[in-house]
Amino acid sequence: LLAKTITALDHVSGGRATLGIGAGWFELEHTSLGFEFGTFTDRFEKLEESLQIIIPLLNGERVTLDGKHYQVSDAVNVPGPLSKIPIMVGGAGEKKTLRMAAQYADESNLSGTPVDLIPTKLEALAIKRNVPTLTLELDRDALLPYYERLGYREVSADPHADDVEARRLVKQVGGTWQRQPGRTA
Repeated sequence: LLAKTITALDHVSGGRATLGIGAGWFELEHTSLGFEFGTFTDRFEKLEESLQIIIPLLNGERVTLDGKHYQVSDAVNVPGPLSKIPIMVGGAGEKKTLRMAAQYADESNLSGTPVDLIPTKLEALAIKRNVPTLTLELDRDALLPYYERLGYREVSADPHADDVEARRLVKQVGGTWQRQPGRTA
């Protein structure tokens, strides 16, 4: 159902949807909306099974999964999205969340992480992903010195950022400018 919902949002927004997803941390939010909060393990198992269903559906594939929490049989998502919908996994846990972000996502949301811990989180993400590319948000000026140290060769700027400012910051870390395809401010 989430794949269908984000696809509908992609259509009404003219191809500008992004799916942000995580394991959940706020119990009151779950219970007030009638959802079982579950254990830490259950929430992460559900997140991973969700990603195993949603991503193929968003890519136009048929999906069958007989998981512990979710089961789908030959599921389809028609009509599909207008363009590739970026997947952003939220959370900063180095063992589970960042592994899933590296494995499944286009972006990682480290909101709420203290600034002094972000370089460590980026390092963990880079090791798990083994890809020297980073999407940075321009409000992370204080972190720019860390990007080059981590070995990123290509740095893409936030698609909603001002081009001139983004180009300056990307040049500062020795990266190359690349506007994310299909994304506009």
